[in-house]
Amino acid sequence: MIITSKENSFLKTIVKLKEKKYRDEFNKYVVEGYRAVKDSLPFLSEPQLLLSESAYEKFASYFEGKTLNVCADNLFDRVCDTENAQGVLCVAEKKNVVPDYKAEYVLLLDRIRDPGNMGTIIRTALATGFTDIYCVGCVDPYNPKTVRSTMSAVSRVNLFDADENYANFLKQKGYKVFSADMGGKNVFYTEFSFEKCCLVIGNEANGICESIITSSDEVLCLPMYDGESLNAGVSAAVLMYQLRFSCKKPKINA
Repeated sequence: MIITSKENSFLKTIVKLKEKKYRDEFNKYVVEGYRAVKDSLPFLSEPQLLLSESAYEKFASYFEGKTLNVCADNLFDRVCDTENAQGVLCVAEKKNVVPDYKAEYVLLLDRIRDPGNMGTIIRTALATGFTDIYCVGCVDPYNPKTVRSTMSAVSRVNLFDADENYANFLKQKGYKVFSADMGGKNVFYTEFSFEKCCLVIGNEANGICESIITSSDEVLCLPMYDGESLNAGVSAAVLMYQLRFSCKKPKINA
C-alpha cells in the first residue's frame, strides 16, 4: 500500500527527527540516499525503510527481504532533508553501547561544531580504526548533514558523550593522549611509543580547551608553509593516518 497522506504517523516521525530533541527522545535518526542506506543496513537494529513511489521501481530489488514503506513522490520530497533526493531513506536506532576502553585508537573531540567537519572526522575515523569517539560539547553526530557526510560510517563507530575531564580519565585507562595544536611538535618528526592512543581535535575557531591541553601527554601540530590554520576535518584526517600507520603496521583489508 502506498502512503498518500501527510498525516501518516511514520512520515510525521521522519519530519520530527530533523530536530535533535526528537532524535534524543526517540533514540533514532535518519539515513538518506540509496548508497548510504544500503551500506548502513548490516549495522542497524530494526531499520525502517521508506522509498518514494518512483524509487521503489528502481531500487526495491536491492532491498530484498526488507520491509519497505512506500509513499507518493511529492510526500517523500516533503519529509526528506536533501534537495534532489534519491527517494530512499531509513529510520535507524542509535547505537546503545557502553565504553569498554579496549579500543587501541580513540578520538576525543572538543566542541566540534560544524556538521561537515564532524562527518569527515567520523568517516576518516572508521577508515583508520579510531573506533571509539568521545564528544565534548560537539554538534550532534546524528544531525542529518553529519550523517550524510559520514557515508554510513556513523552506524559503524561508537559515539559517546564526554566532558573536559575525560582526557585525564582516558589516561587512567591506559591511553596516551595527543592533542592537536599549532604550538605543538611537528607530527612528522615525532617518534611515538604507546599501547593505546587518544587523539584530541579541538573547536574550529578556538582549538582545544586549556584543561585538555594541560592534561595531554604530547601536543602535536601539522607543519604549514603558509596560512594560519587548516580545516578541523582535514587536520584530524592527516593526524589519524599518521598516528595509525606510522607507529606500527596495522592489519587492514586488502
